[in-house]
Amino acid sequence: MLSRAAHRKHAFYSLQRSCKQLTLPWLYPALARCESASARTPSIGPPSQTSFPVRPPRVTALQSFRAFATATSDVYVPFEGLESYHKLEPYNKLGSETSFTTPLQTPLPFSDPSDPTEQDASPLIVIRDYLATRPKALRREKSIGGDTNEMLANLDVSLTVGMFDRAAQLVHRLSTLYPHGSPEIVDLHNKYIRMMVSHMILNRRPSLVWDVQKWFEVQMLQLAKVEPDATTYALMLRMTLRMLLGPRRDRSVRRYWKMAKEANVEEEVLGLPVLSEADLGLLSEICSSDFQGAALGDVSELPDSTPPKPSELVSPLEDLPAMPEVRATLQKGFGLTSLKETLSLFNQSKTTTEPEASILKAQEKKRKTSEDNDRCEYAPFMNSIGPDRLAAITILATMNALGKTGMNKGIRLTRLIMLLGRAVQEEYVTDRIQETPSKSAPLDSGRRAKLVQDLIPSNRASMLFSSTKVVVKQQNTETGEITFVKQPAFRHVYQLEKGHSVGFVHIHDSVVDRFRREPASSLLAKHLPMVSPPQPWTSYRYGGFLNQPTIIMRARSNDSQCLQRQYVRAAASRGDLDEIFAGLNVLGKTGWRINKPVFDVMLEAWNSGDELADIAPVDPNLPEPTKPETDDPVQLRAYYRSKTLVDNKRSGLHSQRCFQNLQLEIARAYVGETFYLPHNMDFRGRAYPLPPYFNQMGPDMCRGLLLFSKGRELGERGLRWLKIHIANVYGYDKASFDERAQFAMDHLDDVIDSAEKGLNGRRWWLEASDPFQCLAACIELKNALACPDPTKYISHLPIHQDGSCNGLQHYAALGGDIIGARQVNLEPSDRPSDIYSAVADHVRQSIAQEAAAGNQLANILEDKVNRKIVKQTVMTNVYGVTFLGAIRQVQKQLNAFFPELILAW
Repeated sequence: MLSRAAHRKHAFYSLQRSCKQLTLPWLYPALARCESASARTPSIGPPSQTSFPVRPPRVTALQSFRAFATATSDVYVPFEGLESYHKLEPYNKLGSETSFTTPLQTPLPFSDPSDPTEQDASPLIVIRDYLATRPKALRREKSIGGDTNEMLANLDVSLTVGMFDRAAQLVHRLSTLYPHGSPEIVDLHNKYIRMMVSHMILNRRPSLVWDVQKWFEVQMLQLAKVEPDATTYALMLRMTLRMLLGPRRDRSVRRYWKMAKEANVEEEVLGLPVLSEADLGLLSEICSSDFQGAALGDVSELPDSTPPKPSELVSPLEDLPAMPEVRATLQKGFGLTSLKETLSLFNQSKTTTEPEASILKAQEKKRKTSEDNDRCEYAPFMNSIGPDRLAAITILATMNALGKTGMNKGIRLTRLIMLLGRAVQEEYVTDRIQETPSKSAPLDSGRRAKLVQDLIPSNRASMLFSSTKVVVKQQNTETGEITFVKQPAFRHVYQLEKGHSVGFVHIHDSVVDRFRREPASSLLAKHLPMVSPPQPWTSYRYGGFLNQPTIIMRARSNDSQCLQRQYVRAAASRGDLDEIFAGLNVLGKTGWRINKPVFDVMLEAWNSGDELADIAPVDPNLPEPTKPETDDPVQLRAYYRSKTLVDNKRSGLHSQRCFQNLQLEIARAYVGETFYLPHNMDFRGRAYPLPPYFNQMGPDMCRGLLLFSKGRELGERGLRWLKIHIANVYGYDKASFDERAQFAMDHLDDVIDSAEKGLNGRRWWLEASDPFQCLAACIELKNALACPDPTKYISHLPIHQDGSCNGLQHYAALGGDIIGARQVNLEPSDRPSDIYSAVADHVRQSIAQEAAAGNQLANILEDKVNRKIVKQTVMTNVYGVTFLGAIRQVQKQLNAFFPELILAW
């Protein structure tokens, strides 16, 4: 009875489940993904309605996966809005005309947009259109092992630096990962032979001929039982033709050609690019009968018609002239042998006995640790770059990393290791590009060894910290004697960060002071303007600099697994970025040159050391606050705040002057040159120049120094815009276009004086909001008006224009906001609108009302809020700035424009 009740309960449960709405995999792909990651579909479905968070699936080592970029909201859901499935009752008797399968068999009265057969999946961006599994791995033996990617990367580097013994061991270990006779094994052997042949030809090492022959005859044919292909025979023929001479060469060439004919690959051998025209000509001479179509005859009569045994292979050492032996005199007994053994006791080279030698050998064997094994792994990569360049890269990358975060703040050790690994990787890839400049050469292979990327920078950082010292002057407080001692330049400490102990690297205070006084010119980054047109963008990693790997989009991290980069790679492979490529290519091919008259005036202002325009002074006039002679904590606190403010101001001016010094040095180096600025973009699609220090998007100094290399006639419209540009850069940019054009003509005398006399005139251009751009525009207008027909003047001056809060422009256009569109100049108007000024006016009115009500903070801020105070917050509001971030932005701007407010906070 209980058994029958259990069956009935199970039956009712089954009927209850059958009446629920069906959840099909093609209808709700999100639910299917949570259950299994190996059968993902490209469908679009509604988001899950569960109240609990759904955890992402955990991908195991043998589990395949695919990733899609799909939208999951605002999607039509079938059956939604219907009262029931065609008025179907929730329960029907078995055997009745209406069964539970009727709704599925009856065609729906409408098409299902979620049906894969009716949906156009072309807009979907498939990140990975292949099933990926974790690579196979081997246990490490004698520092050789790991996953397939690491071993393949190690093989490439070992062959590149000429470590062929280690490469041979890697080939043997990698061959165990592939089935016997697979093409991958043949490719491994061909790669080994190709690199050895290239190495012996370039370095003229005939001793490697025997090694290659032994590998081909013994390791490949007899031991591994690998069938050579056309590439193998072509490589052996190339080696024989280039490295051997005389009858031995002819014999070997006929033998390898006969083997290629037996394998029916002789036509492929002749068509491969391995053999040059000279090689083919020499091959036709040696095997002339074959190329003329005549038979070879009885090939068995040739002396090497059968494969030689391993013992018959002739070592190149035997080709050398035999050394004559010393003729021994016959003696009775052991004679000379006994004498040599007796005299060996007095040999000073043997200072230890045999037991002691065995003990030392055992101790040396025991000293091999995991560090030694790691060194065996990353040694080929380090040899490929060289110790001198590695040391330079380590120093430059470390100092640049510390300079970005702040010399006195330090940097996380993990962050420093990552930046060092990135620098070493970029240097290695650059070398490979220079060696193989073809576009087909892989820049960022998936076979990069993650282990080696961590070991090399860790080793470099450890050596840098232990070897670098600074000389510090110390004075004895008792005797007054001054001594100089050496102290470590770097120190590794642990700091508490969010409740965790985190390793940080700090630089010595004396080094920090040195960098504050003068910047190091040797720490200049390698991203400088190009003197040749940049490489056109053809994919997400090919474009920009010629010998420096660059990615088209600036992502959050350099990790190849970054999701943003995966989307860009997939979109580029589909051809969705072709128009973006074309636009970036146009920007990159635009030639620039230095405005020599502006540079001369700027250099004169710089060398004077005075504060002119935006140039920071050499010795700023910042009086030190007087320390009060009291113990009042309020006055002492005010004193220390004032002193900190002065120190920060002085340090900021020095940093600004150092950066301007760098820009002037770059401009001085490019005077008289035509240079180019390659571009890439950020995640929003906004283009930015790759050289960060000197470009057309820089400050006023950079923009004033830049001209187009190719000019055009101004024309009537261009001459009018040149006058408008003078008014804009001077600061008269809120008037109408006609008023701005008339502004330049009203100040024509000042314009000509500025262009002709520079710093020696009335200095009208120094009163502009952008002084050096105003000076450049004055020079251009003066030159144009000096022509008989100003409209025919060939102008090279770029006229910059900026959007009116581009983020708000998009929001106003998408939302149909008429008032907002008017504020950001989306409506035609004779006078420009300014959203920043409008927000500043509204804030000032609010502050005035609260000040009248007696608010103390409002009284402090009254008449202090202007357009520049609110600009940053208004601009970043559409990009997701938080409330706390907006408060900090406003406070930072107030402190910058009104330093006395720091004491009032």
